[in-house]
Amino acid sequence: MIGPAEERATELEVATAFHETGKVLERESSAVEKRNWVRLTKLCNNRCTFCLDSDAHDGEYVPEMVVKAQIIEGRKTGATRLILSGGEATIHPKFVDFIKLGAKLGYRRVQTVTNGRMFAYPAFAKAALDAGLGEVTFSLHGHTPKLHDALVGVPGAFEEEIQGLKNVKADGRAIVNIDIVINKRNVRHLKEMMLTFMKLGVREFDLLQIIPFGRAFEDDYRDGLFYDLAEAHQHIQEAMELKKLPGVHIWTNRFPIENLEGHEELIQDPHKMFDEVRGRFDEYTKYLDTGKKLECYGARCPHCFMRRYCDTFWQTRERVDGGFRYDALRVDARHGARSGKGLPAKLPVYRDLWLTAKDAAALPSTDGLAGEALVLELDDWSGATLPEGRPVRRLVVSREGDIERALALANARALAFASETPAPEVKIVVNTSTAPWIAANLRVPRPGVVLGYRTHELLSESVEEDVDLKAFFAENPAAVPVEDIPRCIAGPLARPSPEAIDATVMEKSGRIDIFGFVEHFVMNRYFGKSLRCKTCVHDASCRGIHINYIRSHGFAQVTPITAAEPAAAE
Repeated sequence: MIGPAEERATELEVATAFHETGKVLERESSAVEKRNWVRLTKLCNNRCTFCLDSDAHDGEYVPEMVVKAQIIEGRKTGATRLILSGGEATIHPKFVDFIKLGAKLGYRRVQTVTNGRMFAYPAFAKAALDAGLGEVTFSLHGHTPKLHDALVGVPGAFEEEIQGLKNVKADGRAIVNIDIVINKRNVRHLKEMMLTFMKLGVREFDLLQIIPFGRAFEDDYRDGLFYDLAEAHQHIQEAMELKKLPGVHIWTNRFPIENLEGHEELIQDPHKMFDEVRGRFDEYTKYLDTGKKLECYGARCPHCFMRRYCDTFWQTRERVDGGFRYDALRVDARHGARSGKGLPAKLPVYRDLWLTAKDAAALPSTDGLAGEALVLELDDWSGATLPEGRPVRRLVVSREGDIERALALANARALAFASETPAPEVKIVVNTSTAPWIAANLRVPRPGVVLGYRTHELLSESVEEDVDLKAFFAENPAAVPVEDIPRCIAGPLARPSPEAIDATVMEKSGRIDIFGFVEHFVMNRYFGKSLRCKTCVHDASCRGIHINYIRSHGFAQVTPITAAEPAAAE
């Protein structure tokens, strides 16, 4: 969660602006901050109908020395936020001692996620805050005792938690925010719930979509918790509009991105995918070892935020093992340590070798790497020359000053090899640097030139580098092929881009690297569509827009091409 109101005044001035720099950086820094989640208990004094961890509850406290070791190890590995969780963390008899240890070790903030009932006791609340507790996230799922208590399974829980919240707020030392698990029973009350809690001084909310794990998917609870997002659309939209109120800050968690149109800046940071996979690391490992998909696979998938990721993971493993031929294998030298693990002994089958680097001097070695031709992508083409002895299929440029250099290199290679090999294509990434050159020089077709889009790992990069593609192509209709950008934005010359796979997807043994694949997914496969895209004649062949472009520019960029518009669809 983010810092006190005085630390985020700039962000809250314009809650709905996609390009509010302060907002982007603050949200991003919070999302990528290294957290150390430490479970203190495997029991809880509530019995939530949607409890995610019910399968792990065995009625035991995690031993004191085990918890302390995890707190110390997290700090050693660079975590700056300590989050004490459970079960219910506050019922551990050493809860306050764990806060003291975290503060002593220098965590920037010690936080707990709690049902809040223990904080109803003033002495407990004071002891925790005196020890250094800096943020308390109260899990509140209804705005009335009847609704909340029914969902958490304990009569009187609402009154206790509200009193606990009031105690912490009155003290004033800790940030207070609220988690709400959105489900069938409370979704129509979501706006009213948030307004109720705002009257208590809460201005920050994390809205968690119900997911099909733990107790939530048991027969006794499933039908009463999972709801139709289309039917609930208006209730959700009304709640999201509260972001416009002064000082209100909303996060979403595991919420389907297509259902957040109009509120795209609230889409969960894609880096959270690492946390999701980390939580099921053993199951993904078992799948790689045995070929058996996760035990949750099947009836739960339509309700699961991870469905898109898992489907892509299965497909990639099956393709690699089955000898599917990718258009290119990308070896990216820009990511230093991540690609420095060395290339695996077994690589996917590929046609071209795609080398990406900061500049020519940093290009990775091609020793032992095959490929019909090279694809070269440099951030800086100054002084670059093309390697001899191997065909070059494509040059990728992303700076205006490099475009003419790349075109000259491609032309020189064509002259040198005459008709023996085709001239390299030059792919120009459309961004704030190259847009003026493209507008001035590509009003007519130009053989050997392609336009495209470069995905970004960080939202701040998208805000800084991306142009409004819809407006750009409306003013500068594409005269050359366009890749990576939907047809409804780029026009009739849009086409699929070559399908590449990153070398970091593989371990040295040749098996899929689980976290390497997450990185590959976030950068190259995490695309989304508007719900409106279902009406487009190109829906089946279009992968949509990259997640960070959606977060920075919104789904409004897309306009479905329908059968009633044959000229636009051809």
